[in-house]
Amino acid sequence: MRPKGLNRTERVLRCALCSALTAFLAGHVYGDVAALGRLEPRDGVLSVTAPRTPESATGVVLAELHARPGVDVEAGELLAITESASLLEALVTEAEAAVVAARENAEAANASAAAACALADVREREADRRESLRARQLSSIEETERAFADAEFQQASCRAADVSARAADAESGLAIARLARNRAALERAYVRAPIAGRVLDVHSWPGEMIGPSGILDLGAVNEMYAIGEVYETDIGRVRPGQRARITSDALPEPLTGVVEFVRPQVR
Repeated sequence: MRPKGLNRTERVLRCALCSALTAFLAGHVYGDVAALGRLEPRDGVLSVTAPRTPESATGVVLAELHARPGVDVEAGELLAITESASLLEALVTEAEAAVVAARENAEAANASAAAACALADVREREADRRESLRARQLSSIEETERAFADAEFQQASCRAADVSARAADAESGLAIARLARNRAALERAYVRAPIAGRVLDVHSWPGEMIGPSGILDLGAVNEMYAIGEVYETDIGRVRPGQRARITSDALPEPLTGVVEFVRPQVR
């Protein structure tokens, strides 16, 4: 349940049940239901870590940390950079150069194919002209046959050049795909905030291997929920929409609200 703020306006409270909770239903008192509990950010505390990559299969070392405990961050904000970023940046630069080279090769191959096919058209027209001249006995059979052989050879050259051009285009597409893959891998080396919230604790510092606890803990503290652990014998008297009151020595005054959710699983 989400506690009421200091502005005294009532907010919806979420209850997988709450501390010092008193439950009501449809205006009828079912008796006080009390439970120990805790306050936590909406959606709980997120443990932010870095994904593993093939370049860091044995572990991820933190290179830079851009957040400190108590600092508020926005969703997507850069929190940390892993050590693999420098290698991945080099791979991206190499892939970008490969894309430029592949595009130039494809452009040259297509130009060569266009020239070869244009010449093939010329040779074919020349062969047809020789055939017409031979029919009028203005050209020899040898010249006509030579023209047709030349035309066939040039047509074969045109087809070969066209195949080479398509292969060059495919290689260019493959280079672009490799670049996209390397850029995606590089982006995984930059750890960004999954939500807007506050950095609650830091577990890994630059130069350290990121452990099971991750890099840092993040929580949306602008919306706090009271999570209560109600006994199984009492949970049947708790319903969403019931009024609730939360007390604690850590609070300047009791907080009030309503039950928003009863978790169906016992933890």
